[in-house]
Amino acid sequence: NSFGASALRALRMLRFFRLARGWKELQIFLDALSHGVQAMAPCCMLMMLFTFSFSSIGHTVFQGKMNFIDGKPELNFDTFYSSFITTFVVVSGENWNEIMMYGKRAIGWSAVLYFIPLFVLGLLLLWNLTTAMLIYAFAKSHSEKLAMAKHETLK
Repeated sequence: NSFGASALRALRMLRFFRLARGWKELQIFLDALSHGVQAMAPCCMLMMLFTFSFSSIGHTVFQGKMNFIDGKPELNFDTFYSSFITTFVVVSGENWNEIMMYGKRAIGWSAVLYFIPLFVLGLLLLWNLTTAMLIYAFAKSHSEKLAMAKHETLK
């Protein structure tokens, strides 16, 4: 029964594509989005390499050291998977200072030498670079579409 409901929901999603064919602004947006995704591929690869590198460093430095008397924090570096998730959380800027304080509690002030470059390079540089590339791709695609529309109206 749930399979039938899922199939009906999938068919209802096809209405979106039918709507997209007739709506010019939506076509421009979807085209810009596809160009933006293509332009962001190298940036996303750089972000994955950055996250992988800092996850490996964090796993090496903090593995097994965040077992405190009052319990282990949910975000830790004990396994590579949890290290990757923790690194991504720090790079996203979500409560990164609490994770840094756990690191400081585990190995001392030298943990700051790991977390500050991770935060500054990851969030402030790479996320903003990714956002800037996406905005540039949208603006370029939009200006190309406007130029094509203007050229067609002049004919």
